[in-house]
Amino acid sequence: MTTILHIANDEKFINAANSSFEKIYPSQNQFIIVSKSSSLRYVKPQKNIIAIEPRDQSIIPLIENAQIIFFHSYTNNMASLNKLIPRHKITIWFCFGMEIYNDPNFYPRKKLLASKERLLIKIKKRPFKKRLKDTLRPYVRVLKKDLPLSQSEEKLKTLKSFDFIAATYKEEFNFVNKKIGRKAKWFKFSYFSLEYMVGKIGRTNFKDKQGFFIGNSGHITNNHLEVFDRIHEQLSKLNENILVPLGYGNSNYIEKVVDLGKLRFSNNFKPILDFLPLEEYNNYLYNTRIGIFNARRQQGVGTIIPVLYHGAKVFLSKHNTFYHYLKRIGVLVFCYETQCNAKELSEGLTPEQILHNRKILYQVLNEQHLLQSLAQQLQPLLGKAKQY
Repeated sequence: MTTILHIANDEKFINAANSSFEKIYPSQNQFIIVSKSSSLRYVKPQKNIIAIEPRDQSIIPLIENAQIIFFHSYTNNMASLNKLIPRHKITIWFCFGMEIYNDPNFYPRKKLLASKERLLIKIKKRPFKKRLKDTLRPYVRVLKKDLPLSQSEEKLKTLKSFDFIAATYKEEFNFVNKKIGRKAKWFKFSYFSLEYMVGKIGRTNFKDKQGFFIGNSGHITNNHLEVFDRIHEQLSKLNENILVPLGYGNSNYIEKVVDLGKLRFSNNFKPILDFLPLEEYNNYLYNTRIGIFNARRQQGVGTIIPVLYHGAKVFLSKHNTFYHYLKRIGVLVFCYETQCNAKELSEGLTPEQILHNRKILYQVLNEQHLLQSLAQQLQPLLGKAKQY
């Protein structure tokens, strides 16, 4: 019998989620992958995984039997399935971030970009008439009660309906909760354990670290161009490699990054243009001395954690909730806006500082701890229906 129902898209994260939930409640999880194709690209075939089209109502029996229903992210193609769920079911939304950061109704796009990146794209403003119409819509509905909800109103209503918002850390949960104007409960969950992210967890490199690792992908929100200018201004003589993973993202932006990287750093610039296997990717992180991640939102956690654990000095934007989380738990991390200067860029971490960071990261992200936390949160919810 399915106890826990998961609704998701065809995403790499889902394999990890399936593994974690099955370790705690084996054979009690059912994953519904919303896809127009029955042939999935990222999610591995399993007995407890089925692919359905967005408007397929064949999952109604699964909904009726489920005690908890998880939405791994929330996208438009999930809306019709969400409407099939009775109010008494306990629902949990794993916020991936893009539901808020990529929606101008919640978060202005320009806040995510540095000045140089803003010049590359034309940030579209919604037409004035459209904005005015949406603003007045709730007031008009007082008179015209049958006026349907706009798409943005429908989305907000849905996000507010979830009982829990899942996030890895409290700072991101608080941010999302505030943006949607909801007082949901926090469900703490991490898709990947430290063991999964760092590979060989025991090895340590205190010596011969060199090179810079910039960003996690070819997405413009990494603000690579500003970082390149900052390094170029602060370090007149650079004898280290600049490694930049660009295996996926926006092709036009990646081209701009490569052009400026070559101009600024010549032969020291080493773009990684292929999507690498995890072990090979970790080898780069293992030897990195400086990591700079200028995203102004939660992004690239699966790169930041390993590079920190392996001993790099890491700079994060003060606008990023992940920076504030790491500071709160005691990890030695540096502010990009105020500390990314010649002195700090010239010095790596000491062995003592590396061990300090490793100890904290292991305590909060080791697999056993994460599974125990997940089990402790699920246990009181199973078999418990909402009371009205």
